[in-house]
Amino acid sequence: MLAEITSHAAAEHVSYLELMLSPASASATQFASRLDRMVGATPDLARAREQLLAAGYVEAIRNETRSRLDLMEARHRDLLRCGTPQADAGCKVIVRYVAQVGRVSPPELVFAQMVAGFELVAIEPRLVSLNLVQPEDDPSALHNFALQMSMLDYLHRQYPRVPITLHAGELAEGLVPPEALRSHVRESIRTGHAVRIGHGADIFNEDDPFAVMREMAAKKILVEVALSSSEQILGLRGKRQPLRFYLQHGVPVALVTDDMGVARSTHTHEFVKAVEEHDLDYLTLKRLARNSIDYAFADSATKTRLKADLETALTAFERRQAAATP
Repeated sequence: MLAEITSHAAAEHVSYLELMLSPASASATQFASRLDRMVGATPDLARAREQLLAAGYVEAIRNETRSRLDLMEARHRDLLRCGTPQADAGCKVIVRYVAQVGRVSPPELVFAQMVAGFELVAIEPRLVSLNLVQPEDDPSALHNFALQMSMLDYLHRQYPRVPITLHAGELAEGLVPPEALRSHVRESIRTGHAVRIGHGADIFNEDDPFAVMREMAAKKILVEVALSSSEQILGLRGKRQPLRFYLQHGVPVALVTDDMGVARSTHTHEFVKAVEEHDLDYLTLKRLARNSIDYAFADSATKTRLKADLETALTAFERRQAAATP
């Protein structure tokens, strides 16, 4: 799967990927079963974390994750013939990983996965952030949303240097009770400490949405707009997508595919939709492409190299276009 993704990315001139995976799912499931049951809105999160750490959780998740990534990346290099004259272009695509947390799982497992994500980002350079996945409209996810935000709030204080990116606002009217539409983006930022928001499609159902967008602009919180995914999952198409409103309010934006395999989309297709359905011009497209690197969680040296490569590619493209113009 990794070989196919990177090969496709290279064919689209995508140079950097952040892929979501569950890095230590076996250890998280095993150790979560030892935790006291989390009930109520304010369980003892400090005690739960202490239980995990005292039981050798960090060593277990580190060993499981490194073994899995090493095997996966070795197979990737083998399939793409990296290091040989026949190497696929996908070998040059830089890959980092975002630890995903299943938001519909029982609270004990959600917390164990969160702790794994924070700990791994702190000790494993290939892991760069963590995110919540699975349907935001699931009854369990809705019921436990406030609890999950409090978990992130607590863990952010323990690991303040670990960046958090959250899928939030992947909702639409009729999909969930109206009250669930009023605060997920705002609380993901304020309580969940997200520095990037995935989707944000229901922003105009938030309480005072313009204030939320002004806050995102002021804090430079990027929104990852997934046009094809929002159309397929939420029924949002064309002007019903809030892309232009985010841009008009100065919110940093990047175009994403969400899940290419499910949406049957490509990065190129997302840019085409942005032009055809939202009238984005070339300068705006360049800004969105630059944002995807500026707001990536890569280390500074990698980002510097990626930025330089992007500017070189853009200059070459523009020169070709100028030469072809009568």
